[in-house]
Amino acid sequence: MIALIKIFRKLSFFLLLSLFLLTGCRDKTEIVKEQLTGYSNTFKVINTHEHQLDPARFGYPEFNYFSLLKNSYLEFDVISSGGVTMSDSLLKNTTVEKLVDIYADHLRYSSNTSHAQQFFRGISESYNTEFSGFNKDQIIKVSEEIKKNYLNYPRWFDQNFHKAGFELMMIDQFWPYTFDVDTSYFRLVFNTNQIAYGVTSVKENGENLLYFTDFLKTKGTDFRIKSLDDYLLYIDYMFAKAKEKNALCLKNSMAYSRSIDFEEISHEDADILFDKSPGLSQSEKKSLEDFMIHQIIRKSVEYDLPVQIHAGYLAGNGNLLENSDPMKLNKLFLKYPRARFVIFHGGYPWTGEVISLVKMFPNVYLDLVWLPQISVSRACIAFDEILDCVPYNKIMWGGDCRFIEESVGSLNFGKEVVIEVLSRRVAGKQMSLEMAKEILKKIFRENAAELFKI
Repeated sequence: MIALIKIFRKLSFFLLLSLFLLTGCRDKTEIVKEQLTGYSNTFKVINTHEHQLDPARFGYPEFNYFSLLKNSYLEFDVISSGGVTMSDSLLKNTTVEKLVDIYADHLRYSSNTSHAQQFFRGISESYNTEFSGFNKDQIIKVSEEIKKNYLNYPRWFDQNFHKAGFELMMIDQFWPYTFDVDTSYFRLVFNTNQIAYGVTSVKENGENLLYFTDFLKTKGTDFRIKSLDDYLLYIDYMFAKAKEKNALCLKNSMAYSRSIDFEEISHEDADILFDKSPGLSQSEKKSLEDFMIHQIIRKSVEYDLPVQIHAGYLAGNGNLLENSDPMKLNKLFLKYPRARFVIFHGGYPWTGEVISLVKMFPNVYLDLVWLPQISVSRACIAFDEILDCVPYNKIMWGGDCRFIEESVGSLNFGKEVVIEVLSRRVAGKQMSLEMAKEILKKIFRENAAELFKI
């Protein structure tokens, strides 16, 4: 009996000691979180990827909660839960009250997702409220605020842009594409999708090419694109134009419509396919597009422009996910050691594969853009693994949103993930607080400034 009492006392002691140590560790983690959060507000953020839009282009009679939701990632979760598609017609002709009734169940069903929590966070931060996302009275009230602020969206955007701590956003604006951006807030990203796709139909629809009229001024108005080499002259013009407009990088998001295994095609074979166009099979179209992608990457080296590539999860409600498997890019990285590539979204769900690629190749970088919105828990796990494997001068962050409220929430989520993981490492004595601060600033500012020469 006495022996049992001694054993019990020892166990109690070790349990209490363990509890004390765990509690102390948690307390230390929270203290470090506060320190890193405070530090993160002392420098401006360079946001590597956005799709900010002009609200006027939508033609809504007024903007409200559902106007923003329709243009957020949360819309896809609402539809995934069984909600009806949010058509522009429905939004333009239905009151907020009625829309709440239509979507009440599906807003609640999807309120647990990271897309929802990030969207609600952006609303809460922008409108100084605790917003749950599916409470009818809250939605009506915040809709009135949105309506009022969107009457002068430039002022509202400016206010939140600076309040959140952004210095600039790199904007991929292919709805529709233009080389002209407001440099008070944005820097140009040259989205090359359309010039890659355009090669398969240029003989039929040449006049619809981006900036084709301007290009003709350099060649003569009677110039017609009759050969692949003619089209490559147009590509030269587009790159020169992008550089003239101070583009910081290129963007490829072709995974949304085809596979990103960009095979190498000879100029001779591409000539034959071009002459055959537009009567090409799907496999022939892919081959000709693949040829153009290789030309574009060579141009990226010539013009010293990094290439951002969408890999992994595809926004929306139905697609071929295997098209965007980042391992399909491996051959490309081997072939072009002088090009610089940035893999987006952590490649989710292939985060481990992307981490391996970034670790292997000096010219391949990783952008956490959108990953925390897809899954905040997976983002924390992935970032922990990233810190184990990847030099921290190769990691960046972007928002990937259409309106400022969502960008505010995206930045909030991004910082939360990075600070959570760094805080645990500092509390566990895996790194110093000063090192954690340096990594934090590198991810949200300095790495992008260096890579894109800002």
